[in-house]
Amino acid sequence: MKHLSPKETASIVSAKGYLDSTVVFPSAIGTVTLNCATASVFDLTLTGNVILQFTNVPALSGETYCALVRIRQGAQAYTVGQPANTMPMTPGSRGVYTPGAGKIGEFYYSTTDRVNWLLYEGPST
Repeated sequence: MKHLSPKETASIVSAKGYLDSTVVFPSAIGTVTLNCATASVFDLTLTGNVILQFTNVPALSGETYCALVRIRQGAQAYTVGQPANTMPMTPGSRGVYTPGAGKIGEFYYSTTDRVNWLLYEGPST
């Protein structure tokens, strides 16, 4: 087994191909299109109710595509409508949690067929 020097390790860890691109929506309202060809992390500051939809999901063959959606609420909390064919993986079959006013929440989506999505709720402030 070869051991990597600190210089070799740093070049691997900082390689751009291993980092997730982020698209920021500073004022999200209405239908928000999440373009999977440009990023896998989407950071939305809500200024009104939104409905999420994914576009340009990569072709999959025995693979899984994952996206992280960060929701930031301002002084007022707004609703988040989920993409079509989304199955929330929530305890007790409760509805999807939307962060309250002044809070941040993260939502993790995955698909194996580009159509049907599983939704996991992440932490919230």
